[in-house]
Amino acid sequence: MTTKLRLSKTITFALPADMGKEVLAAAKKEHRTVTAVLKDAFDRYQAKKELFELHASTSKYVKKHKITPEVFGGPFAE
Repeated sequence: MTTKLRLSKTITFALPADMGKEVLAAAKKEHRTVTAVLKDAFDRYQAKKELFELHASTSKYVKKHKITPEVFGGPFAE
């Protein structure tokens, strides 16, 4: 007997009607599924959140050690 693992999770949520229409229109225009459009939007949300978290966690270090663009040289130096 083989066991199949479910690799996806169905989530139901509500959007304002206008936004729902925009999502459907965007998916159709891009020849993608609504799922693909929403997964892409969530991936971008997560990447942005991680970038802000990285900035917050490193900004104190940068200030403490007085790291400036000149430290890196090359195109970073002004």
